[in-house]
Amino acid sequence: MKENDILKLDDDRFRRYKILKSKLNGLSYKGYPLDMVLGSYIAEFVWRGFWRPALKALFLKFNLNLKNRACSDVLSTYTSEREGYLKLISSYLGEANPVQVQVKILKKEIIKNLGQSFFYFFKALFFLLKSKVHFRNWPIFLPLFSMAFKIIDHLEKQDIKCDRYVAFNSSYLVESFLSYYFRKRSIPTFSLQHGMYFEYLCEVPLDVINYENVCANKILLWGQYSFDQINKYIPSSSEALVYGYPYNAGNKRKNDFVEYVYVLLPRQIYWEQSVELLNKLKMSNGCFIVRPHPSIKGDLSLWVESNKSSQFIIDESLLLESNLVNNCYRLVIGFNTTAVFQSLLYDQKVVIYTSGKDEFLNPGFETFNKEDSFDFVLKKLEDYDSSKYFELKKYCFKFPFENEFKVVS
Repeated sequence: MKENDILKLDDDRFRRYKILKSKLNGLSYKGYPLDMVLGSYIAEFVWRGFWRPALKALFLKFNLNLKNRACSDVLSTYTSEREGYLKLISSYLGEANPVQVQVKILKKEIIKNLGQSFFYFFKALFFLLKSKVHFRNWPIFLPLFSMAFKIIDHLEKQDIKCDRYVAFNSSYLVESFLSYYFRKRSIPTFSLQHGMYFEYLCEVPLDVINYENVCANKILLWGQYSFDQINKYIPSSSEALVYGYPYNAGNKRKNDFVEYVYVLLPRQIYWEQSVELLNKLKMSNGCFIVRPHPSIKGDLSLWVESNKSSQFIIDESLLLESNLVNNCYRLVIGFNTTAVFQSLLYDQKVVIYTSGKDEFLNPGFETFNKEDSFDFVLKKLEDYDSSKYFELKKYCFKFPFENEFKVVS
């Protein structure tokens, strides 16, 4: 893919990430392609700054020990502690009954690991001296190569056995390394969709690596919409498959109508647009339950407190799905968040707020903007067919593994 074809709109951080990653094309260590296994770490350097990721990489204590597994096992790993993600993995794998292992390796023990850290630092330095990487990029790649060699050497000393490896997100952190550990050994590897994937049209966030940096053989997608949006970004060494939505599609919401409008707010980079939406809603007579992205919880609390408005209640619940299945909201409003898509699964009425900084093309919902009145918004109450975004589950993991999947009957 040509660099100019990557984006419709220029974004400096994404472009820098792609350029840095391209510097590692063709470089590998013990059969692990460095551009892929280090893709998410390069992204962290670009999106989150240099020093913290660099120090974490240099002084990483890698201590992942996976016991030998029976040959019929499905091994599944995850790095997140979010309860909803564990439920998602279980729904994907169903009766396969996988061995699930939480991978937490980024623990710094600087004093104890100084000797090891210096060893791998110089190993990385010698590797760079023999490579064609320009020395001006060495400050980034020295700590990353040091970390990569440490992880790979540790993994290669282990004998991890399974028939299938399922990474919650093979694009991210150590699950990228684990994916190639098993690929080297001809064990099929899979990665799971865990949010609505689409082509970003505005400022590209770090989340783009979820599909741009897939390290597993296959990434399992919820529906045709995500496939059409991202398939051209999937690495040539991987394949996108419309697997189907893992949750029970018949789990519709209850008929408990509530007068509230449910407002779904996106990440911190869109806080200005979120405030614009909140100020617009404040001018109406409506009552609102607001569910913030985790990155804006503090900002939202301060906004509600400073406005002294009883119209707004902050949603503190852990799982979005529990609210959507238990309540029939007057309306669901959101923008630049995958939660608006999930709302369709529970027969909610959804309207998209167009903020002027919109991440995805309007996928078929009704929309409104800052010029429209709230009464106008309430007239846009239509039902939508969610099958475009969430297809019925087509496959499932079953024993024995004559094939990778069995078609759901």
